[in-house]
Amino acid sequence: MQDDLDKFKKEKEKLSDRMHQLGEEIRQLHSKKNELILQITRKDISLADAENKISIKSEEMQALQSKMKEEIQVYQIRAEELEQDISLALEELSEMESLQSRAENLEQDVSLAREELSEMQSLRRKLELKNAELFTKNIDLDLEKRDLEDTLIKKKDELVQMSDNLATA
Repeated sequence: MQDDLDKFKKEKEKLSDRMHQLGEEIRQLHSKKNELILQITRKDISLADAENKISIKSEEMQALQSKMKEEIQVYQIRAEELEQDISLALEELSEMESLQSRAENLEQDVSLAREELSEMQSLRRKLELKNAELFTKNIDLDLEKRDLEDTLIKKKDELVQMSDNLATA
């Protein structure tokens, strides 16, 4: 019995040591558990902060995307307006080129008309000179005609005088 009692005491001591060890392990496990819970809580708080930041960033991105879509639409409308302006400008340029060609043709026509006018003025001067010559000749012929008429009248008078002289003789 003494052996049993000694054995029991040893086992009790072993069990006591083991319980002490288990208590220490439980205390360490509780401590680790508390640390892990604290870490999990911190991680949960960090996760909540990150999710909150992600939510805010997501809203900001949606707002930016909406703003960018509006700006893209504005730029597309502006691009269409610019394309229309370019088209009108090209039409006006084509019209201007046509008008420039027409102006060049008109300038050539004006140049030809000036040449013809110059030629006509030259012919007019020649005609005026010819008229002046003919007028002068006409005056000369009128004077000669008068001289001839005067001479004819004198000759007629002389003939009448001679006829009278003959009749009297």
